[in-house]
Amino acid sequence: MCIAIYKPEDVVISKRTLKHAWHANPHGAGFAWRTYGGNIEISKGHMTFRKLWRTIQKVGQEHDMAIHFRWATHGENGEGNTHPFPLGRHQQGAMIHNGIFSGIEFQEPIRSDTAIMAEDIISPMINYRTTLNDALRSQIDHAFGLTNKGVILLPKDMHIIGEQNGIWDKDIWYSNSDYAGAKTYWRTPAYRNGYPYQWYDDDDWQDGTPDTNNGYIQLDDREQKAARLWGLNPDKMTEDDLEELLDLMEPTETEEEQTQQLTFHDQLNTHWDYVG
Repeated sequence: MCIAIYKPEDVVISKRTLKHAWHANPHGAGFAWRTYGGNIEISKGHMTFRKLWRTIQKVGQEHDMAIHFRWATHGENGEGNTHPFPLGRHQQGAMIHNGIFSGIEFQEPIRSDTAIMAEDIISPMINYRTTLNDALRSQIDHAFGLTNKGVILLPKDMHIIGEQNGIWDKDIWYSNSDYAGAKTYWRTPAYRNGYPYQWYDDDDWQDGTPDTNNGYIQLDDREQKAARLWGLNPDKMTEDDLEELLDLMEPTETEEEQTQQLTFHDQLNTHWDYVG
């Protein structure tokens, strides 16, 4: 399904929120940001959450950001089809997308439908521009269609396509609710386009807001199970405890740590951290 996120400057998006988005869309991630000098930089091809999070921490959250998590549908499942895609004659902009561009998704076996749209259609429309006028915004909206959503970041401008169909939550825009965390249901076998598929119950979204009575965090099902496996009380987790738990749930880099984590993830009965 993918999720596109716009985070304004000086607004902080939590590691937990990004982790939820990753688990729902684990086929690669990337982000673009506007530097202090007004340039758009892109970091993409992150095939593990750890690398993505470390890069975001290094860049800092004081910048405007467009963040994307991919669920592969068309084109190769690899770094090249992760978002954002550069826009403009000088690659001065960036674009992320959530949806499927009808009619172009099967044109090529390697490039995704988003890659084709960004590189062949939207980028020439941007040309040398660093801002968008109303006419160009309308043209881009028309090219995206009624159901697609996305974000375009330029040196002096920003445009959310399909903004009304997304969610503003704590000053951050999300193209869907994959960021919120959910109970997960599995069906076996259950595959879509060759990839394991997750089913969500919309009534089970949890926002992770601390309980005002005792300051503890309400964990989602996956986090509750992880807490118990590590000998933690899932009903008495503070924000600091949750941060440590999220670190434990991430894939690690040394062979010894990977052995420990593989055992842990086998117990969780999921392989989402290792897809891609």
